[in-house]
Amino acid sequence: MKKGRFRRFFFVGALVVVGPMFSLLALEVGARIIERGRRHPPGSSLTAPLLRPNPNGTGSFRNIPDLRLTAIVKGRTIDFSTNGFGMRWRDVALRKANGVKRIAVLGDSFVYGCWAGSPARTFVGVLDRELGEPYEALNFGVSGYGFDDMELMLLEETLRFAPDYVLVASYNGNDFRDTWLGLDKFVIRNGAADLDPRILDRIPACCRSREYPTPQQAFDDSIVRRHASLFASGRLLMRLFGLQNRRMRFQALPGFTTETFWSRQPWPPVAFEAKDLALETLERMRAIAVAGGARFGVVCIPFKDQVYARHQSGRNWDIAYPQIYVKIWARERQVPVLDLLPLLREHVAENNDDLYLGGDTHFEDHGHDVVGRLMTRWFLREMR
Repeated sequence: MKKGRFRRFFFVGALVVVGPMFSLLALEVGARIIERGRRHPPGSSLTAPLLRPNPNGTGSFRNIPDLRLTAIVKGRTIDFSTNGFGMRWRDVALRKANGVKRIAVLGDSFVYGCWAGSPARTFVGVLDRELGEPYEALNFGVSGYGFDDMELMLLEETLRFAPDYVLVASYNGNDFRDTWLGLDKFVIRNGAADLDPRILDRIPACCRSREYPTPQQAFDDSIVRRHASLFASGRLLMRLFGLQNRRMRFQALPGFTTETFWSRQPWPPVAFEAKDLALETLERMRAIAVAGGARFGVVCIPFKDQVYARHQSGRNWDIAYPQIYVKIWARERQVPVLDLLPLLREHVAENNDDLYLGGDTHFEDHGHDVVGRLMTRWFLREMR
């Protein structure tokens, strides 16, 4: 009898001890699977038709006009609709109304609005709403654009709308690269853009690495969070409850097509070639805008790792690059420039929030809202 009682006691004790251990093990395995799924190269997860070759036959590409498309991206419903001019924007007239001051915003997927839920929730939409009358913002963003694509858009489309202001949103992660690769860097197939492998062959062999950085959680000053961050399950639970330290260890990679390449120090020759070409293109855009009667300004958009980097610089990198070259160019020409990096770093330091869609390099609605409000304050102070 005593023997049977002991067995039952031992069995219950084993369940009490081993059961939670198996549960914790299962939680850790599941958390690692989820975390591994979040680690993928920068870019969109949408394959719906959004783009078409430039109908003018002069190179580059455009958004498909009159698009009516709603898609689910990472559990979020997003409206990708465009107007008759191909803008991810509301319907507008080519001729502006009396008294209206138009602000044309050119750029890549960040201006286009990945992954804002609707055109009005992009940072261009927030700028338009916050400024109010007599201002009217127009969104000329197209995913994948470099400065050369924007220049062509400015000449062929934007000037037709008689803008009073032209703002170029320079994305630190790839605009130098995309300008250097040229107008025909993408092949448009079924409404999607893919980098032409023949174009990539132009990149020097030393810079062809396609390795992408994986998110790394920086150590936290809190002992509890410091130890919890050692486990995927701990990182998952902290993320769910908003307790994680979002600062990351910055990794500067050698691949020309990666974002962190542009914060490397020192730069290889191809990076300087791309920088010089980009700034020459930016200079032509400024001249075109001014000749058309518009005031010209530049907004520097940082990539995610710059915003959440724990430190400003390291052994072979500095997050002040590449935007420092744009800022120098702008200062020499008295062009108003907004560098969003210090402002966004200050914001996340105070709020410990996420401005980007999980596992992606683009803003989600909250990020667009923060950027749009910062742009509004800068515009009223420096551009008006």
